[in-house]
Amino acid sequence: MRSNPVSRGVYYVLTTCIAITFLAPLVWAVISSVSPAPGTSQTEMRLNRVSDRSAQQIAFLASGLNGQSFVGPSFFSGRLAWYRACTVTDASCNTFVGPWRYRISTRRYEQGAPGPVLVSGFADTGTRLYEVVSCPDVSVTAVPAPPPAPACAITSVAPPVFGPVAAPDLASSQPPGR
Repeated sequence: MRSNPVSRGVYYVLTTCIAITFLAPLVWAVISSVSPAPGTSQTEMRLNRVSDRSAQQIAFLASGLNGQSFVGPSFFSGRLAWYRACTVTDASCNTFVGPWRYRISTRRYEQGAPGPVLVSGFADTGTRLYEVVSCPDVSVTAVPAPPPAPACAITSVAPPVFGPVAAPDLASSQPPGR
């Protein structure tokens, strides 16, 4: 039986659409794997207001570069505190790691003196900082598994002097106040 030109056209259009549907993600994966910064993502810290369902972006970074991350967001006395850390001890991380605070009532930022680079846990109570320093990343499935670090423990330290900094540029990965 012979098919008419219309049915052949519909067949070709449908098969082309199906091929594009399955090939587009493959092409995207290939392109993104050779892009200048594969494996990066954006990480944000937001405060959500439950009463009107609004959200305010507080901090932003391009995570994945040097293992940058926000560690231990905590609240005390009307402030949000966190630690900006790296998972590598590269010199590029030494300039922006350390504790940060955001006063909710005045919307002002404060930055403490740079601290240790490898911080796995953090809490700020206002009078003490609790840090977990130099622990291996247990979320990475390395074979063989790294031995536990002897210094992997919660330590209580006096908070550094915090100084006011300008509000961060939330549309970029630059550290707040830089």
